[in-house]
Amino acid sequence: MGPKPRLYRRLMLLIVVLMAMSGLVPARAADPLPPPLTPLEEISSGEATPFTGTGFVGADERAEELRLARAAETTAAPTVEPFVAEPQQIQGDVRLDVSIGPARIRGGDEFFYTFTFTNTNAAPVSGVVIRAIWNNANPINASNFMQYCSVGGCPPQGISGGVSFATGTPQVNRTSRSFSVDYTLNEALGPGAAASFQIAMRTRLQDDLRFLPRSNVEPVRPAGSGELYKDSNLNNKISEDTASNLVEGPVLVLSKAVTATNSGYNNQIFPTQEVEYTITVGNATGAQDRPNGVVRSDAIDATNLLLTDIFPAAIGGSEYISSDPPATVDLENEKMSWTIDRLRVGEQREFKVRFRKTDISKGCKRLENAFYTITSDEMPLRTGIERYNVKGAKVGITVLPPLRIKSISAEPDNLPYGSFTTLTIVAQNLFPKAIVDGRLNYFMQDNAFFQSAAPQPLVNPEIDGNGLLSWRLDMQPARRQHRARRRSPFRSKALTPKS
Repeated sequence: MGPKPRLYRRLMLLIVVLMAMSGLVPARAADPLPPPLTPLEEISSGEATPFTGTGFVGADERAEELRLARAAETTAAPTVEPFVAEPQQIQGDVRLDVSIGPARIRGGDEFFYTFTFTNTNAAPVSGVVIRAIWNNANPINASNFMQYCSVGGCPPQGISGGVSFATGTPQVNRTSRSFSVDYTLNEALGPGAAASFQIAMRTRLQDDLRFLPRSNVEPVRPAGSGELYKDSNLNNKISEDTASNLVEGPVLVLSKAVTATNSGYNNQIFPTQEVEYTITVGNATGAQDRPNGVVRSDAIDATNLLLTDIFPAAIGGSEYISSDPPATVDLENEKMSWTIDRLRVGEQREFKVRFRKTDISKGCKRLENAFYTITSDEMPLRTGIERYNVKGAKVGITVLPPLRIKSISAEPDNLPYGSFTTLTIVAQNLFPKAIVDGRLNYFMQDNAFFQSAAPQPLVNPEIDGNGLLSWRLDMQPARRQHRARRRSPFRSKALTPKS
């Protein structure tokens, strides 16, 4: 049995040689590049790895060791959504690889797309054109586009491989909100030769923060791709590859709510009464910031946070009472602020502040705050010293007037010209305190004349005249309501028809 397998192998080798000579066996494709080593498999070059065990580690034992190390690493790491690069799409005999770095950036940072191309043929290749395409992008820093050329026209930088390029004019596709640039290789690419170049880009910063991490919004991922053509034939794409990275930052969440009053009414107060607002600050604490319990991948801790708030209503319309934790208060400009050393991903803090509605007309209908913000050292600079910030939604509480006109009635309410009627005005005190020296004003209409009033008004027109009537009101604290009746007879004015 021993010689037969050896003879069989020799016959098979002879058959394969004959087939290769006759052209029946296709040429072997180039081996794909090996995948990059994981951090657990890398060994630093130039350093010896000391042997500390009592015996050699076999292949099975090494695999088990790696598995246990990865499991330990997974257990120790926080639960964060993994960042997965987009796969390659097409690879031909001239290979194109597109990469992007850094893999994680901050909003407004410069980053680089690297285009590397390799000739796997045994002969030179000429007329190589690489078309770079960027999604949600514009060549210039244009409103509402995610990325743009860091250098005008997106020229190639960091060229390697001893080659040069002719750079085309950026072509904008308004339908797909993308643009492209063609880079034509001036030289032939030799057999097995490789070359590369980089394009510098930036993400746009704008006041609506749409290209920064935002709560309950998908992460921001700048993306681009490359297409490779040869023989100057732009109708025959040889290779294609894509790449994307991730804009990271704190995912700040800011809200405010009315949490207490001393009015006894639901979400309503009177002048001179107090209201408590609670401001809530979070980092990736929105309902959609932890899909399936996994923290979104772009969220990072925030440090040196600054929370600012202003007094509700117009200047003078409210008065600061207290805050917990204590705020730094600027009474002159009616502002306050808090600092937070660190807000970790998933963490939330509350800040309470109390105001009193002052007894003036400013903010008389609603005690409202429309401007409060949060920022941190991780937010990009908007100006030399001011950083972009997250703004909270408008919050307020209704301010009730302590007095109101309950009713106005006339008896009789239907009268001919020249006859008399009595007008009764009922004022109502809603305030749980006494009203002292209030005013009830009534302006008579032009077609009526004043006759008399009870009680006597402080101001009244002449008999058979019209104008302002004004009474002083001293009213007891409201239980359910307190009414004051004022009666005044009027005589209607006789109208003389025009001839």
